[in-house]
Parts: sequence; C-alpha cells; structure tokens
Amino acid sequence: METEVTLIIPILPGKAEAWRRFGQELEGSRRADFAACCSRCGLHLTGWHLYDTPGGAIVLLQLQIADVVQTLTALADGEMSFQPWLQQQLLTLHGFDLQRFSQAIQRAEWNNQRKEQ
Repeated sequence: METEVTLIIPILPGKAEAWRRFGQELEGSRRADFAACCSRCGLHLTGWHLYDTPGGAIVLLQLQIADVVQTLTALADGEMSFQPWLQQQLLTLHGFDLQRFSQAIQRAEWNNQRKEQ
C-alpha cells in the first residue's frame, strides 16, 4: 500500500528560475527517463508546485511511496543513467545530498530494528 506524502522543500537562494527549468525538463525532454526512474524506485509523483515566499522559493511535492527507505535507497544507488543527473540537480537546487540522506535513513532504520529485537 502506498503512502501519500507531501514535502515542502526550500530552494537555495537564486535558484528558483533554475528549478523552473528543471521542472520543465522533467515534464519535457527527460519525462520518459524520470518516469522510468520513479517506477523503478517505487515512487509516484502526483504533483509539484513552485512558490515564491517572503522567506525564499519553495517547492511542494506530492508523492505516493510504498516504502520510503527502499525508495530513497533506489534513488541514491544511481543504477540508471538518469539518476546521477537527478542527484546533481537536487544538490545544486536544494543543497540536498540524496546519497547521504539515504544512508542516514538506512542507519536509522537499522537502529530501529535492533531496538525491536
């Protein structure tokens, strides 16, 4: 069963226009690659909205995810040729290192499993 998730992610200062172009690429020239990546990773993007706020630009992502840990791990593994480009975009636009975040989630999951034993 998939879980519906809404993420509000700040965009680094001065990167809002670059994010708009990123979104256009995901919906245009990179649409098939993005769809294949999402399918492989167990992720369904149902919508995204870019907002300019007094505190800076943010993006609101609406997702459906079956397993957060597996999805992040699959996104971070970089097995598809599209993924390094996606990872670089997330780092450039958000300062978000997907590989480090995935590793932290995996460690937290491992610690939780140890506590349950």
